[in-house]
Amino acid sequence: MLENQATDLRGRPVAVGDVTIGRVGDVVLGEDGAMVGVMLAAISGREYFVHHTAVESTDPVVRIGSALHLIDDVEYYRRHGVMLSSPARLS
Repeated sequence: MLENQATDLRGRPVAVGDVTIGRVGDVVLGEDGAMVGVMLAAISGREYFVHHTAVESTDPVVRIGSALHLIDDVEYYRRHGVMLSSPARLS
């Protein structure tokens, strides 16, 4: 995914069906710069990871087919991925 497309996802609302469940907080990139998924800041106050294959970007909403795609082990993706917002990514 091109960086400007990944940047465009940040802050966008995320919905399952017609229900908005939160916003994209950040985008997780692999070592090669390809998008791995997004971090979802849920309305409930929790944070989830959603793999890129489960994300459908329909302007302006990011849609997820099912709540079953929400992964709550966000620390794994923080340790093994690179956050788009990370200053270390730029060095």
